[in-house]
Amino acid sequence: MKSRPVDWDRFFEENGQPLFWHHSAHDLMASADFLWTEVAAGYAEMSTAHARHEHPSASAFERGRHSFSALLLSGYGTENLLKAIRLQQRLRTGPLPIVAGKLDKYFKTHKLPKLATDTGFSKKPEDDALLRLLEKTILWAGKYPVPLTAESGEVFRVSASYDRPRVREFFDRLDGYYAALPK
Repeated sequence: MKSRPVDWDRFFEENGQPLFWHHSAHDLMASADFLWTEVAAGYAEMSTAHARHEHPSASAFERGRHSFSALLLSGYGTENLLKAIRLQQRLRTGPLPIVAGKLDKYFKTHKLPKLATDTGFSKKPEDDALLRLLEKTILWAGKYPVPLTAESGEVFRVSASYDRPRVREFFDRLDGYYAALPK
């Protein structure tokens, strides 16, 4: 039996739905959560060893070093959830997010504070700092081990243990907003 060739333009347009972005966001956050759990276990082992005046094991350091990767995956997940919201909104109000088999340029940005503002989501004052941290992580940490330029007065920090609950709380609020959108 001879198979038909795939019409990739049609396939793309039919599958460029918010639900795909939403699922991707959750997959990325699940991976981030896995790494955050490893980081927490590594930090706990290091703290216990320190309290006993012992040297932590090499595996404790190994587990603890994944916080930056967890933050990167959290940023990607948050970005995809923001884009799922905007896609859902655009499908209802226009213009269409996919034209002639191409994703609109708007959906190729990594500007998380702008995407969050555009969704109409009610942010807390501390959300902007978190969104800027996630944006900065996405912009260079995904491709480069160092920033591309030296920005005066701004030092990029590695992820810290307090990032996980902040990211998770924001993501869950944003996911609730997505769930409440008219479908």
